[in-house]
Amino acid sequence: MNVASSDLGSKVIYCSDEFFAESCRMLQSNEAEFIEDKYDDNGKWMDGWESRRRRDGKNDFCYIRLGSKSVINGFNIDTSNFTGNYAPAISILGCCAPSGITDDR
Repeated sequence: MNVASSDLGSKVIYCSDEFFAESCRMLQSNEAEFIEDKYDDNGKWMDGWESRRRRDGKNDFCYIRLGSKSVINGFNIDTSNFTGNYAPAISILGCCAPSGITDDR
């Protein structure tokens, strides 16, 4: 079960960079889609999160609030249709945040 799906109420609450493709696209429950001739203001449209390449040695990141408390047993990082423009490595951290936390904190 994809507990990070926007269909279950999960949402991005902060993202360091969304220049090429919005981070909320990571939370869609449908299969990744490639549309050959689709472009937007920032270049090729991608069905997933795509940030600019960083040259400062830092990492891009995204905070996702799950739709409900969950027990995480594993992750599937799907880079379908990203050819050469996917992250060479990722890390995932999680926490149980207080129920009163807001998007602006």
